[in-house]
Amino acid sequence: MSRVVIDPEVLGTLAEVLRGKSLPPFSFTEPAEFFPPVGHPRALEYFFAVVMHQYGFWFLEGERWNGVFLGVRDGRTLKGSDFVWYTATRDLLANEPVLTRFHDDSGTSPLPMKETHEKFTITFAAFKKSHSLEAIVSDAAKRRDGVAFFVRSLSELPGYREDPLKKKAMLLAMALANRPERFLPFSPEDREAGWGPVIDYHIQRTSLRTGLVRIEDESLAQRLIERVAVSKDEEADIRNTVFEAMRELERLSGTSHAALDLLFFTARRVCPETKPPRCVECLLEPVCRKRKELFQPVFRTTYY
Repeated sequence: MSRVVIDPEVLGTLAEVLRGKSLPPFSFTEPAEFFPPVGHPRALEYFFAVVMHQYGFWFLEGERWNGVFLGVRDGRTLKGSDFVWYTATRDLLANEPVLTRFHDDSGTSPLPMKETHEKFTITFAAFKKSHSLEAIVSDAAKRRDGVAFFVRSLSELPGYREDPLKKKAMLLAMALANRPERFLPFSPEDREAGWGPVIDYHIQRTSLRTGLVRIEDESLAQRLIERVAVSKDEEADIRNTVFEAMRELERLSGTSHAALDLLFFTARRVCPETKPPRCVECLLEPVCRKRKELFQPVFRTTYY
């Protein structure tokens, strides 16, 4: 018996709730201080460089999750990906040659996985010398399956190539397609283009708490509740099942992967890691199984 399964009843009910709803995808332009101005000459470089670093925004003490990452820049306390977007945008506007230093107000990087970020910054600089980012995007834009082709084109780029589910590569494609510049000319509803799910820890936590994905293994469920580290195989079982659940939800509801990603990702604001959920504010509340005690798998990775 599988230790992690999709709940068909929740899947069907959720698909019914979402069918026909207008859920616009994220434009990667707002808040304005977090993203490049539209038409900025280094915007393409910015997104290639910065999306690569969207991972690991939490602390591990021993074998237990020990809180979210918060950084301070310009006197502002920023959580996780907000810190990464904001600091990179500040360096872009200052025309710094390297956009991924992620310095806080002390002038150093406080990121929990600092060494891996430094490594990816170095390998990206080398990649740019031998590859044209513009050509990668241009070649993908000419194809009917352009999103899938674009994701495959990143198979040589450290920071994108490692993840078998291609979370950061797909997120980069969404950013390039959803921005007003339309670097990739594919709409989120274009199924032939090759869109897929973007599975990070927020999407996994929301899927588990709503009951869309169910843990059948009591020992594994208890470790999620206690926020204790899981094995590589256990993490893969959960994440792969969430991936398949999102594919099925997109198929049954007709809601694009970009819109589903934004819906499940932004649910973190009302169903966060460290505070009680505010269920009445959540769009998913009518169908949610309210497994509030469950948590995303605690597992160190550069995938997400």
